[in-house]
Amino acid sequence: MTRCLILVLIMVCIATAAVADYPRAGIVVDIDESENILTVEDPVGFIWEYGEIYDLSIGDVVIMMLVDENGTESIIDDIITSVEYSGYVSAEVY
Repeated sequence: MTRCLILVLIMVCIATAAVADYPRAGIVVDIDESENILTVEDPVGFIWEYGEIYDLSIGDVVIMMLVDENGTESIIDDIITSVEYSGYVSAEVY
């Protein structure tokens, strides 16, 4: 019985962790090299700031990994854990 309870608790923890992390795409709209801040706009129009620039340029498409540490339904308080290059938007489209 104890082993079953521990297994259930582990499965709940894994399921909760999997739901808390999620990807979100966006386009780099500003780079502040003096402050080392990358600004990304997602398709909904939310503006996200991340504290590492890497080798990105304005117009690059990125995938942000976010975590919902507060457990709220709103994404406004979620935290970016990483940003990865995914492509670019040509000048004609952007």
